[in-house]
Amino acid sequence: MDRKKWAGVFRLLGIVLVSVLLGYLIGSNRMQPEVAAVPKPLPPKIIVVEVPVPVVEEVEVVKEVEVVKEVPVKLRQFDSVQELKGWLQQVDRRIRFKANSEGVTQLHGVCENVAMYLQDRAIDDGYNMSVEVLSRDEYHRWYGEWLDDGCLHAVNSAMIGNEVWFVDFSSDKVWLAAYLDEPK
Repeated sequence: MDRKKWAGVFRLLGIVLVSVLLGYLIGSNRMQPEVAAVPKPLPPKIIVVEVPVPVVEEVEVVKEVEVVKEVPVKLRQFDSVQELKGWLQQVDRRIRFKANSEGVTQLHGVCENVAMYLQDRAIDDGYNMSVEVLSRDEYHRWYGEWLDDGCLHAVNSAMIGNEVWFVDFSSDKVWLAAYLDEPK
């Protein structure tokens, strides 16, 4: 036989051998499905950790707060000049100046601060007392001195019967300023 035929036969024989061998390998190594059991999940593991907690003591906080309450009050007039002068002697002379909304206390114009202070004390004690403003001429009439141009002076006034009494608390001066009706 010639070479070509032998080559064809060997080629065919090789194909047959490879096919048989593959068939044997596939048949003998057949894969069997494997059944695997899925394990049940384990319950979560709880770890207890003890942490020391500091003990906080309860403390009572006391804060003083000034509560302003408006109370209707009926103010009365002084019954006599002696009552007015006696009350003036009892008034605390340590005048406390109030600061404005910016916290500034202005010491110029002290007379009006003194007059408003005395009016507040009178109201606190149930008396009716006003603040009066004296012009330069009125100041000269009552004090015998002249104020600088453009200056005024503040005093208090109290009604006793039909009389108007002026009080200058800073100079301890009390005087009859006017009658409302004919003098008695």
